[in-house]
Amino acid sequence: SRRVRAIAEDRNGDLWLATGDGLQHFNTRTGKYRYWHRGQGPGALRDDQINALAFDASGRLWIGTPAGLASLKPGADALEHHPIATGGNSGRGAVQALVVDRAQNLWIGTMAGVEVRSTASPNTPGRHFDEARHGLPDINTTALYEDVDGTVWVGSVSRGLYGLRLGDKRFRRYFHQMGDAHSLADNQVSALFRDRVGTFWVGTWYGGVSRADLGGGGFSRIVRQDEGGDPQADNKVRGIADAGNGRVWLVTNGGLDLFDPGSFEAVRRYGGIDPDLPTKVLSSVVRDRRGTLWVGGQGGIASLDEATGKFRRRSFAGYARGDDIRYLHVDRRGTLWAASSGGLHRVDTATMESHTYRHDPLNPGSLADNVVRPVLEDSRGRLWVGTFNGLDLLHRRTDTFRPFQ
Repeated sequence: SRRVRAIAEDRNGDLWLATGDGLQHFNTRTGKYRYWHRGQGPGALRDDQINALAFDASGRLWIGTPAGLASLKPGADALEHHPIATGGNSGRGAVQALVVDRAQNLWIGTMAGVEVRSTASPNTPGRHFDEARHGLPDINTTALYEDVDGTVWVGSVSRGLYGLRLGDKRFRRYFHQMGDAHSLADNQVSALFRDRVGTFWVGTWYGGVSRADLGGGGFSRIVRQDEGGDPQADNKVRGIADAGNGRVWLVTNGGLDLFDPGSFEAVRRYGGIDPDLPTKVLSSVVRDRRGTLWVGGQGGIASLDEATGKFRRRSFAGYARGDDIRYLHVDRRGTLWAASSGGLHRVDTATMESHTYRHDPLNPGSLADNVVRPVLEDSRGRLWVGTFNGLDLLHRRTDTFRPFQ
């Protein structure tokens, strides 16, 4: 598979691509690619599926796969492999998440727990946290996040959220409890986020988003409800955007909410009944340079006039699957890019005029594939587009793409 799963930029401005078919590095200065695949040599990958990437302060790239942990020093060709003691549990060898903390310790989240080791001594066995000594069982890890105060948060598939404060020896667990309105909304954690005013948010798969007041108030849940007051059947949080003044926008399978943490109220709610909202099931939200909010979903895109509460919709129904919007990005010029399952749409946010890029088998300068997911603008202002058939670089002057496959 040449599907691009993630794009990361290193300190030199080069791009690293995590795919289902190995690791790719693109040198943005020379235009050359390097590839790492599963192979027999000691410097090859042991599994082509890349689950996680993290850079440490030295520029070393840490790589997590279902087969374990590897690393690559700056400029090196051969990967180094670092054993993880499984203790008889094969799930400990399957790396799901990585984060390097401020002390340059590497946290390794696996399908069966979390280990931490020093990046300065990568082959020295790390410390595997256990429930008896540290309060952290062998959970299936979904996310790792270092907070501003040094707390490391661990999200799990079914056991909720765990946090280890700087200097503590045991993790604290936060989980959903039936009948406790101030417990975590759901035990399947999907996203962690701290906003500009310091509020810590926990996105869950089925229970919406929870605002954490860990000083004593527990969690306050934001669960979308219909007009009758009953929770929607699905409260999956798919995106969070800063709304200013400490508020946040949430896009879910139930629509769009503007939430005010100060009053702990949903100030505004927009659902599928609005004819100009693309769909009740939204996938992405972004704010442009003028402050206008844009949302995308299964019916195209729309901008919101916050003064009137009215949406202005733009459909791409003229293109097969062009209205299936998966990702929104605003570049430094203020142009909105909408990645869809039917091509890449360039939108003028002032006029709503658009241009759609699609794959043309007779045109080598066209988009590599019509299914587009991640879009990244690098430090030099170049636009990189990840598709199901590799990576494209957009040449803005000629409006053509250079494929890297």
